Amino acid sequence: MTVWSPWARDEGVDYRYRIRWTPSRGGPGQTVEAEYEVRNRGSRPWFGSVRSGTCAENAMWGKTDVSLAPGETKSARVSGPNCGTVSNPDIRPAIGGAPKNF
Repeated sequence: MTVWSPWARDEGVDYRYRIRWTPSRGGPGQTVEAEYEVRNRGSRPWFGSVRSGTCAENAMWGKTDVSLAPGETKSARVSGPNCGTVSNPDIRPAIGGAPKNF
């Protein structure tokens, strides 16, 4: 498992992620799992999703819905292709609070 990414902000929430993978099966293009931690910093409920994108295109590959009460933090997992290497996996992370293009 990788270390947590730095916290980022988007769509009214803070989020970070780390990647779970099996090195013997996790080379470029192989499926890995991203574990997101999402924190609602607002005073209203937040409904959205954690996402992973394709490596070469700006297209969604995986999505998991998330709902948060004000001030709540939750973990959510989504699969995606490994856009990095066997020893240094990477994903194209994204988060969304409303329907939109990836």
